Amino acid sequence: MGCSSSLNNQNDQPPVIIQQPTSHQKEPVLVQNTDVKQKPLNVNLNLEKRPLQETISFQAANEEKARLQAANEEKARLQAANEEKARLQAANEEKARLQAANEEKARLQAANEEKARLQAANEEKARLQAANEEKARLQAANEEKARLQAANEEKARLQAANEEKARLQAANEEKARLQAANEEKARLQAANEEKARLQAANEEKARLQAANEEKARLQAANEEKEIEEDINKQTTILLTQEQQSVTLCVWSVFIKNILISELLQILIL
Repeated sequence: MGCSSSLNNQNDQPPVIIQQPTSHQKEPVLVQNTDVKQKPLNVNLNLEKRPLQETISFQAANEEKARLQAANEEKARLQAANEEKARLQAANEEKARLQAANEEKARLQAANEEKARLQAANEEKARLQAANEEKARLQAANEEKARLQAANEEKARLQAANEEKARLQAANEEKARLQAANEEKARLQAANEEKARLQAANEEKARLQAANEEKARLQAANEEKEIEEDINKQTTILLTQEQQSVTLCVWSVFIKNILISELLQILIL
């Protein structure tokens, strides 16, 4: 940011030389030309001096050069800040992409595990059903064997009791049929309860998955809000620093003009 100063035209004043800044100075320094030989105060000064307009032009050129240099430095700083911002944005996008990939991987893994669990449950269910059917078949076979053996023994022992035996046998068969029907009914009821339990488990799983997705969405929104607040804070700090720089520049010009005026008045005297 450039600063400019002006000098009032004075007659018979010694020339002012603009000394270039050293390594520890920030701005050009106005110094008196000590090479000029001054006469006594009661004699008119006859000094060799450069034109005042040329001195002012040289000073303005130096100030313009300093302003352009400061502008270039500010441009480079802003460009570096924009590049850093773009790098951070790309890093955040890559982070979000990796997080989404990990979440998708975890979801697929959970789905595969659930699929394997359901397959194992179905296989276990089929195995139990086959075992129950085999048990029922063996039980029926044993009952048939006992019935035939009892029939043969009863036939050999009491032919007259064959009719009573047949009645009792029919009653037993009806009882066995009812028992088998009750067992089948109980098996079907247990299967339905297992099916309802699996359905409830799947619904609970879907609810938890939806809750997790909502939690992830809220977390991403909070992170985005924190990034935006941080950018706003940085912008406020930069604006405050810029305002302070402008104030210092104005005070510098004001004080410089006062010092130059005082110096010129002293030299005129």
